[in-house]
Amino acid sequence: MWNEQGGQPHFRLFGTPVTVHGSFLFLALYLGYGAFQTDGVSGLLLMVLAVTLSILVHEFGHVFAAHTNGFRSRVILLGFGGVTIPEGKAHGWRSIWMSAAGPMFGLIFWMFIWFGYFWISDHDLGSPFDASRWLQPWSVYDRVNLSVGAGPYLWLWVQLCWINLFLSLLNLAPVFPLDGGHILDEALRMKLRAREAQRISALVGVVVASLAAVWLFTAFGGVLSLLIFGMLAWQNWERWQEVR
Repeated sequence: MWNEQGGQPHFRLFGTPVTVHGSFLFLALYLGYGAFQTDGVSGLLLMVLAVTLSILVHEFGHVFAAHTNGFRSRVILLGFGGVTIPEGKAHGWRSIWMSAAGPMFGLIFWMFIWFGYFWISDHDLGSPFDASRWLQPWSVYDRVNLSVGAGPYLWLWVQLCWINLFLSLLNLAPVFPLDGGHILDEALRMKLRAREAQRISALVGVVVASLAAVWLFTAFGGVLSLLIFGMLAWQNWERWQEVR
């Protein structure tokens, strides 16, 4: 995601300043609460580590892409994830590349740790049918014990797989201000006038975010998902009203 918020950096990673906003700690603790209930402090700390690492992988995909375009960047970790703020603004395919790099890095990282586990452990995948089930991320919960006591490294591996896959796919949704929304808007601007491009991308964002909110709530009962996509739908509705 992209934003224009500031703040003094708390540390540097690969030469890039990183600021941790207080709301990010709330996000990490909220996501780690379930792990704390089942596995105590160790589960909470491992979940916070998994969330932080996953978001940094995503944001440094944006940092890398910005660097290839000649821009230095800074990263801010916030309550809804993270933002990467480049020093300059790109257009066209350069802008699309900068937006797509975050989810791309997340998916590459997911593939690396997902398939790397089977290669390192020399795990027998069994028949082709069984192997196909192993390659479905959601099926892993039927295969491993998610208790930290059963193996903190395996537990952390499962969380990293889930978070990176979910974060990457979520950000590819064509909903502004997610990366997919930026990609759609920029692609439309390459063919249409800016006002028409915003009208179309905003309308797509309203429809997709609304459908996602209803589906996630009815399928999983996720109140947080309902709130997030509800706010995204409203934000895109306001963008559409600006140019309708």
